[in-house]
Amino acid sequence: MPQNWLITGTSSGFGRILTELALERGDNVVATVRKPSALDDLKERYGSHVGRTGLRMHRHHASARPQWIPFSGSLRHRLS
Repeated sequence: MPQNWLITGTSSGFGRILTELALERGDNVVATVRKPSALDDLKERYGSHVGRTGLRMHRHHASARPQWIPFSGSLRHRLS
C-alpha cells in the first residue's frame, strides 16, 4: 500500500530527490514549492501520485485532512 508524504522545498536539492525517490517507490507526495510549474515533469510522469501546493498553507490543515491532498489516507511522513 502506498505511503503518503508531505515534503517541502521540492523544486530542488534534497526535497526534489526525496520526492522523486518516494514517487519511484509508488508512494504519494504532497509537494510544496514556490513555483508549482517546477514540478510539471513529475506531475506529468506520476499523475495523481503528486499533489502540488504553494507555501501558503493554513494552520487548520494540521488538524484536518486538507482539501489539497489528492489521495486518500493520512500523511505518513512529513519532511522539510
